[in-house]
Amino acid sequence: YDLTSQDDAIVLSQVLGAFGSLSMYRGRLTEALSYQQRAYHFVEKTNHPSALNGNLTQLGLIAFQQGKPSDALDYFERVLDKNLDRENIHYQILDLRNIGAAYLAVFAYEKAIATFESAQELEDYIHHKDALLQAYRALALIEVGRIEEGIGEMQDAVRRGHKDSYHNLQTQLLQIEAWVKVKQYEDASDTVSNFLDSTRDVNPLLYGRGLLWQGQICQTTDPSRAKKALDQALLHESEYAGLYVWMCHYALAQATVDATLRRQKLNDAFQVLSAISLSLSSRPDIQQSFKKSDIFRQIEQMIEPV
Repeated sequence: YDLTSQDDAIVLSQVLGAFGSLSMYRGRLTEALSYQQRAYHFVEKTNHPSALNGNLTQLGLIAFQQGKPSDALDYFERVLDKNLDRENIHYQILDLRNIGAAYLAVFAYEKAIATFESAQELEDYIHHKDALLQAYRALALIEVGRIEEGIGEMQDAVRRGHKDSYHNLQTQLLQIEAWVKVKQYEDASDTVSNFLDSTRDVNPLLYGRGLLWQGQICQTTDPSRAKKALDQALLHESEYAGLYVWMCHYALAQATVDATLRRQKLNDAFQVLSAISLSLSSRPDIQQSFKKSDIFRQIEQMIEPV
């Protein structure tokens, strides 16, 4: 971008944004954030609608993957408002998908399902189908106990696939998570092995997520392999992402027979969840549902003094 005139703020922001998106696709969030912040510096001077929306969406996706769902929601909702004003239905669908994913990450499952279904109603209107949106909704259905429906939706989403290879990998990752949730470990094991082969040398963020699910799959059959995978998952998640740091700690607690280490890992998981809860203070309804969620209360009870 050194050859681009800095007077042309739109072009420069687009070039910086393209580098940022490429870094995001490679699982390099710190690099992606640097590019997108510089892009925002130029695009905010022009207030160009599509360029600004694209930049804010990318900043939201980075915040989401870093484990900052409240910040992500702020970005996604800001973009949705702009796309509602512009009556851009295609982008409204993507905005709702992103918002629903953020709700899913903070255990607001019913809000996530409602948001995904709003997006799917718009899809029906324009005769469009997004596999990643369908996979997110499928996982949310499983979380609320609608397992048969959720599994069917997930299988359909994976069969449909996504034309974007990065989104296709995300869809596969959601499938693996779904199989683990319903304890279909044999199906999950085959899928995660292929996923790890696909991401090992190209995306350390997604590779780390695959290791997280591999570790959980191996807990009942190969505890030493499980711990090794989970240790590596925590390293990857801490360095490249953040969203699932709490889950890495929690999975490691479940994988150890050492009572002291188990308690330490539970405390680590709860500290991360507590920080997320605090960040949701501007959204008291979501904050309360987050603190009342099964996993938050379960870990809280497990670390209480006997």
